[in-house]
This record gives sequence, C-alpha cells and structure tokens, in this order.
Amino acid sequence: MIPKKKKWSKGKVKEKSNNQVFLDKISFEKIVRELFKLKFISFSLLTEKYHISLSLSRSLLKTLKELGLIREVSKVSNQIIYRKSDLI
Repeated sequence: MIPKKKKWSKGKVKEKSNNQVFLDKISFEKIVRELFKLKFISFSLLTEKYHISLSLSRSLLKTLKELGLIREVSKVSNQIIYRKSDLI
C-alpha cells in the first residue's frame, strides 16, 4: 500500500475589514453619544466597535480632546487611553 500524501492546511487568513474613511454628521453624533458610556476610550476600540479607520479615530479623539469632552489618562508609546472629562 502506498501511504497518502499529507495535505497541509492553508493557514488562517484574517478577513480584510471594510472600515469607513469619512464620518457623516449622523455617524459622528452616534459615536459621541455612545462614547461617554464607555469606561475608557482608545483608537483601537473605536476602530473595532464602529468600523472606522484608525486615522479617522485618531483625528476624532484629537478633536474631542481639544473640545474638552475627553481627557488623556495614559500614554504609552503611540497608544493613548482617554476617559470622559469631569466637566460633562
């Protein structure tokens, strides 16, 4: 008998995410409303939860920080963690 040749798996392939690159006013207001219910806010959290691009989430958090709606809690390298501001 001839042994069967082993079939190798192709490996796991991550699906390419189709994230938004622009925010319209409705999406912006929805994200801001739901943002203040979270314990902490980060770029990666926004990207995963709301399916927006990483650069868009960075600029959104930068804008909210300038408006005083959120404050920076921790910064390690390029990862910054925010919380809602005490003013709200």
